[in-house]
Amino acid sequence: MSITHSTIVVVPDDGTSPVGTDEWNAAHTITDITATSLTSTSSVVAESFFLVNTNTAAAAALFLGSDFKVTLFREADYILALARDANATAFRVYNTRTDASNYERGVFSWTDTANVLMIGTQAAGSGIARNVGIATAGGTVEINNGTPGTLRDLTLGHLIVPTNTSTSDFSIRGAFATTGINVNASGNINIGGDGAGLTATFHDGLTLPRTTAYIEFGNLQSKLHQAGTSNVSGILEQRFTTLPQSFRVYNTYTDASNYERGIFSWTDVGNTLTIGTQAAGTGTARNVNIAAAGGTVEINNGTAGTYRDLITRSITRSGRVLDTVVTLTDGATVALDAAGGNVFKLLAAGNRTISVPTNKPAAGQYQKIVIMHEASGADRTLALTTGSAGAFRFGTDITALTATTSGLTDYIGCIYNSVDDRWDVVSVSKGF
Repeated sequence: MSITHSTIVVVPDDGTSPVGTDEWNAAHTITDITATSLTSTSSVVAESFFLVNTNTAAAAALFLGSDFKVTLFREADYILALARDANATAFRVYNTRTDASNYERGVFSWTDTANVLMIGTQAAGSGIARNVGIATAGGTVEINNGTPGTLRDLTLGHLIVPTNTSTSDFSIRGAFATTGINVNASGNINIGGDGAGLTATFHDGLTLPRTTAYIEFGNLQSKLHQAGTSNVSGILEQRFTTLPQSFRVYNTYTDASNYERGIFSWTDVGNTLTIGTQAAGTGTARNVNIAAAGGTVEINNGTAGTYRDLITRSITRSGRVLDTVVTLTDGATVALDAAGGNVFKLLAAGNRTISVPTNKPAAGQYQKIVIMHEASGADRTLALTTGSAGAFRFGTDITALTATTSGLTDYIGCIYNSVDDRWDVVSVSKGF
C-alpha cells in the first residue's frame, strides 16, 4: 500500500506523526505502510491525496472510525462504494447540523428500513422537513425496472406506457398487488381496490370529459353514461346493450338478505318499470311519498294533464279501472285481507264465516269491497263477523244474509266506515 501526494505538499513532522519526512521518496510516495494510520495529531495539506494499493487497483480502501465500520473503496473503474461486510450502510448529506438531535439531511440508505433502499430527506429537533427535487438539464428523468424506457417520463409530468410492445402494461399500486391504477396494452385505464373490500377514493371530484366516457361497475354489465353520444346537458344514463337495468337507493343495509330500499327498476318485472320500496329480513316495508314544492304531481300517458292532479286529489282519465279478483281460502272460518284487493271470491263447500278483515284503511280513508259467495254441492249460508272493531255491520235494510242456492253466486257489497270502524253491508244481490 502507498500514499501518494502531488508535487507541492507540506507534511510537518512533529516528532510523533507516523508519517515522517524521511518516509517520502523521489516519486512523492510513501510505500509499504502496512499497519500505519494518520492520527488526530497528524497534519497533511496537499493539492491531492491518493490512496493506492500497489498489489491490486481495486482493493484500496479508506476505513473510518476506531472500529472500521465505515469503509470507502474503489469497487471498479470509476466506481466508489460504501460497504462493510454483510452490514447495511447509508450515506447522508447534511443541509444543516447542530448535533445528532438537530439537523436537516438527505439520505441514501439501507439502514432506515431493512432491505429497502431509502432515498429522501430527514429532519430532527429544530430541523425542517425539506422537499426532494429530481431535475435534469435535458432528456428524461426515469423510473424503470432496469431497462430504460419501461416506466417514464417524470420530466413531462406523466408516466408513459412503452409503445415498442403490444403486451406491456403499466400500474401504480398500493400496498396490495391489485390496488391502484392500471393501464393495459389496449390503453384502457383500470382504477380499483383489491376485490376484498378496499376501495378507490377520489378527492375533489372525478371528471370524464369525453362525450363517449362512462363508468363501468362490477361484472361490467352496468354503465353510467352521459346521454347519447354528444353533449346533452344534465342527463345521466344507466345502460348496457339490451340488458334491463335497475337503480336502488338503500334506507338501511345489513347484507343482501336484510335491507330497506327504494327501486327504479326494469329487472323486477319483465318489461315493466317498477318504482317503489322493497324490504327483506329485518327490514320494514316503507311508504312511498311523491311530493312537490309547488305545481302539480302528475301521472300521465306522456301528454301532460291526461291523468292528473295528485295535489288536488283528482284524477282525470279515459278508460277503465280493472280489479283483480282475489280468491279466498275455503274453510269453516275464512280470512280476508283488505289490502289484497277490492273484489273477493269464496267457493264455499259448507256454511262459512268470514272473520274480521285485516289491514283495514286508515282513519279518514275509504274502501269498497265485493264478496262473491258461490255455493258448492248444496245450499250454503255465509255469516259475517260483527260486533267488534273493524268487523262487519248490518243496517235496517239488510239485517242478515240468507242461504245461497247451490251452484249460484250471491254478491255482497261493503263500504268501510272509518269513523265507526266498521265494514257496512250496503248491498246484497242473489242468484247469479
